[in-house]
Amino acid sequence: MVSIKLCVEGGGDGKILRTACREGFRTFIEKAGLAGMMPRIVACGGRGNAYNDFVVAHQQGSAMLLVDAEEPVNEAGSWRHLNKRDGWPRPEGAADNQCHLMVQIVESWFLADKDALKEFFGQGYRENALPQNLRIEQIAKGNIEKGLKDATRNTQKQCYNKGAHSFEILAKLDPEKVQNASPHDDINTESDCGLRPPLDLLHFNWACASRQSNCGLRPPLDQGLFGFDFGDDGLLGFRGWEDATP
Repeated sequence: MVSIKLCVEGGGDGKILRTACREGFRTFIEKAGLAGMMPRIVACGGRGNAYNDFVVAHQQGSAMLLVDAEEPVNEAGSWRHLNKRDGWPRPEGAADNQCHLMVQIVESWFLADKDALKEFFGQGYRENALPQNLRIEQIAKGNIEKGLKDATRNTQKQCYNKGAHSFEILAKLDPEKVQNASPHDDINTESDCGLRPPLDLLHFNWACASRQSNCGLRPPLDQGLFGFDFGDDGLLGFRGWEDATP
């Protein structure tokens, strides 16, 4: 069995928050159909820490990076976006499909499942205060943050707080709703791997990425990764990577 590390942005510097981060992403990814075929999720804290942890993990074996895009993605490919915005070079040997973006921030995903937000915040929650653009990856980070605060300020939990609330909400999201909010289902990327719903494709795809037998998986992952994709230029998508089976 190949142990794949997924280095994610989030969790701050404290043990409790990092545990919550891991649990939030674990639950969300499992609900996408990957229970029993999970990567090892590493909550890295800040985005710079996530990149640095990925570089080390990539040098040691199989790894993937998941960070906020922080702004619209205008570059062809996640690595190009991060190099232009953050000055991060692509590590030697790292493939396109090892770097994934939450566009523009993880809270963008929340807008795809407003029922989950309503359930979480309860009485006093004002859905009409949220941005209404259905293409949620196009909504500016500041507008999302303002909308969440305005929608929740009169609830028992009070204003949305990233540290206190984000990972609990993430765990409640319906991955299919998040996927369907992306307009990029038919777009091909540099590696000719289009986003392919429905979610049931993942059961085979990630299983093939999670073991070496008959799957041709070699580090780096561009030799045969199948699995979920958080989109080079869009929201969470799901992708079947080209089979590298000999």
